This record gives sequence, C-alpha cells and structure tokens, in this order.
Amino acid sequence: MRGLWFWKAARFSKHGSLKETVWHLVEDSQQGMAQKELASLLEVRTHNPLLELVEERWIHRERLGPTFVYLSHKVTRRREQIRRRKARLAESKKPRPTSRQVIATLLELIRNPRAERDQIVLRCQRTGVAVSRDLVNVIFETYDLDKKRAL
Repeated sequence: MRGLWFWKAARFSKHGSLKETVWHLVEDSQQGMAQKELASLLEVRTHNPLLELVEERWIHRERLGPTFVYLSHKVTRRREQIRRRKARLAESKKPRPTSRQVIATLLELIRNPRAERDQIVLRCQRTGVAVSRDLVNVIFETYDLDKKRAL
C-alpha cells in the first residue's frame, strides 16, 4: 500500500528515507496530511522530517480546522488539497442523527408525506424524540427524501 511495507519492527518504503517518504505522501495526498495521519500511516514519529521539509520549502504547512495540515509546495496542487480538506471538514461538522431520530423522522413522513420539515421537528419532539431542523435536513439529504416524496 502506497509503497510501504512492514516486517516485524522494520518499516520500508519504495521512496527511500523517512523524509522522502513523507514528502511523497504529502505530495500524492488528495487533501494534504496532518502529522497524526502521517504518524498513524507510517507508525513512526514524523515531527522532525516534517519540520525539515517545511524549512527547506519542499512542502507547505497551513492550519486548516483544528490542526496543521502539510500540503504540496506547488501552488495549484496545494489549492486543490486545501479545497478538498475544507470540504471534508465541512462534512464532518454536519450534525449526525441517531438511529432513533432517523426512525422518528421517517415515521412522521410515512404518517404525513406532505409534512414540512418544521412540522416533522414538532411532531418528533411531541413523541419525545429531540430533533432539530438541521438534523431533519441531514436526514433528508442522506436518504434523498425530497426526491422520493416527489414520486
């Protein structure tokens, strides 16, 4: 996988040294890589090679979300990595409904297929299931409910 292989405690890379391997992984990544992601993948500390690569301007470091992300030094590649990382961060910020909230929302839709989202929120809350408008929006988006209701 990615030109990496392990044998017992030894780590090997088709890219050669740890520093070269880190550089290749950052360059090839779709959305840049955080230090923890690299360390998890390589199963070794990556602080020093990352610091050297940034100082030598082989890679770029930028805070995106809660952590620093290491990105390509090539401007066009870096912009694409940043765009993808931001999209992933936005996706992870979406509220995640519980199965109980999903079931309650779907039951309300079955009972009244023409119900508006605010009505669904109120009806779910009356049955003791705490649901917000944002959660209902996520459920509709996840299950494509607007399209299915149109049928």
